[in-house]
Amino acid sequence: MPDFKIIVVDGDQVARELLYNDLINAGYHHIKLFGSLEDVLRLLKLRKNSVDLIITEMKYSKTHKLEVIDLLYSIRKRKLYRPNSQKLVKVLILSTYANEENVSVCLAAGADDFMSKPYQVLYLLDTVKTLLSES
Repeated sequence: MPDFKIIVVDGDQVARELLYNDLINAGYHHIKLFGSLEDVLRLLKLRKNSVDLIITEMKYSKTHKLEVIDLLYSIRKRKLYRPNSQKLVKVLILSTYANEENVSVCLAAGADDFMSKPYQVLYLLDTVKTLLSES
C-alpha cells in the first residue's frame, strides 16, 4: 500500500482511537490524531506538514460547522496539495448530523465525501481507498 498521510480529527478520544485502529488494520500507517480542527488549521496554514486525506467529524454547533467550512476553504484557497502531487488534499466529513443541509453545505464548500456516524468500517475503508486513489 502506498505511503499515504492521513489526519484524523475528532473531539472524542475513543472515536479518534477507533478510527485510528480501523485505518491501521487496513494497512495505513502514517496517521496523525487531533482533537480539534483549530490545531489542524494552524498546521496547514503554516504548511509544516503535507497530508493526503483529512477525516474530520462535524459537530452540531454552528461554530464547529464554520470551522469545517474554514478548513475546506483553506485547502482550496491556499491550494494545499498532497505530497509529491498536484492533487488537492482530500477531506472526508463524518457526522452524526448528516442531514441534507449539512451534507449540501459541506460538499458545496469542497468536501470530497460526507458519511454518517456511526460508520460501517468496510464502507469507510472503501471510501478512504477511493479518495486516496482519485486524481
